[in-house]
Amino acid sequence: MWLTPFLLLLLPIFFCMDTWAQSTGDNSGYIPLGPVIKIINESTFDFSDVPEGKEISHKFVFVNEGGAPLVITEVMNTRTNANAEWTKAPVLPGKKGMIIIYTDTKETEGSFKRTFYIRSNAANNTCGLGYELIIKGYVNPLATPETVKE
Repeated sequence: MWLTPFLLLLLPIFFCMDTWAQSTGDNSGYIPLGPVIKIINESTFDFSDVPEGKEISHKFVFVNEGGAPLVITEVMNTRTNANAEWTKAPVLPGKKGMIIIYTDTKETEGSFKRTFYIRSNAANNTCGLGYELIIKGYVNPLATPETVKE
C-alpha cells in the first residue's frame, strides 16, 4: 500500500530525467528564448583602396535567430565622421534586418578602421558594449571612385 504513493512521487522524476536526457543531445533544432543577432556573410568589411574625400558605405544584413523580437536601440561609434542607419522596427524571429554604416575619408590618410557597436536586446553580444561591426580600408590618393567596393 505504501508503494503506490512512492511510485507516484518517482514518476515525475523519471519523466524529467527523460526530458533532460533528450535536451542534452543534438541541439541543432534548438531556438533560444531570447533574440539572437547573426550577421549574414561577415561582421568585418574591407573596402580595400578608396579615394580621399569620398563618403563610403556598407550594408550589413542580419537575421534574428532567437525566439523573441530583436530590437536595436543604438549603433554607436567613437568617430565623428562615421554614422549608421538601421532597421528601427522589431525584427521578428527568423526575419532579416539591416545596418548601413557610413564614413567619410576626408582628412584620412593610409589605413583606417571604424568599429561600431550594436546595442540591442540580443543575448549574444560579442563584448560588453554590444555586438561589433568593423569597416576598414586604405585611403589611396590614386584610387578612383569606380574601384570602391560596397
